[in-house]
Amino acid sequence: MYRLFAAAILLAPVAASAAPVELDLPGQVQRTSVAYSCSDGVDRTADYINVGENSLAVVDIDGAPIVFVNVMSGSGARYAARQYVWWSKGDSVTLSDEMKTDDAPVTCTQKKA
Repeated sequence: MYRLFAAAILLAPVAASAAPVELDLPGQVQRTSVAYSCSDGVDRTADYINVGENSLAVVDIDGAPIVFVNVMSGSGARYAARQYVWWSKGDSVTLSDEMKTDDAPVTCTQKKA
């Protein structure tokens, strides 16, 4: 069993006064960072963290890191946090704010290295 140190992995950009969080999860930690160029003019980076059957995505929204959890999807990988949905399909992602039903989702395309 491996330990996932969320304070080090997920919350590194958060202020030093934040309390560390530690989760005991079975499996090996796999972390991937992907940079995106988005239709709202904001460049975003998503940190995808997989441990066993658990999948998270950490994305900055309005300058703050938001931890998304993987939820059921018909295709692609869909993550939800608060009122946001981060939906990854291939090299593209949509970011939706479910509180703004009249707004079209932001579309993002993976930057090529």
